[in-house]
Amino acid sequence: MKKTILAVAIPALFAASAQAATVYDADGVSAELYGRMQFDITNDGNDTDGVGSARMGFKAKSEIAPGVSGLARGEWQIRAENSTEDAKQLSARHVYAGSRI
Repeated sequence: MKKTILAVAIPALFAASAQAATVYDADGVSAELYGRMQFDITNDGNDTDGVGSARMGFKAKSEIAPGVSGLARGEWQIRAENSTEDAKQLSARHVYAGSRI
């Protein structure tokens, strides 16, 4: 039983990856959405259990003037309903706006 779970779980861990999509890119303005999902499986010898989480976010950039850009980023962690961590279901990881010269 344990070997079967490992044979299925290990390739699944390497197959998971973050995905991103550029939703707008024109006239010096770009916006990108991205995210990832994760599912951790544990087996204590008596029971097999799993806990999942996900992240979603966006990045935006706008050219304000030649050589000056405005930047924004937001990323949130989403916990699974059965998460054992004492945290909010939805929590901010990175949220900021600024400029680059």
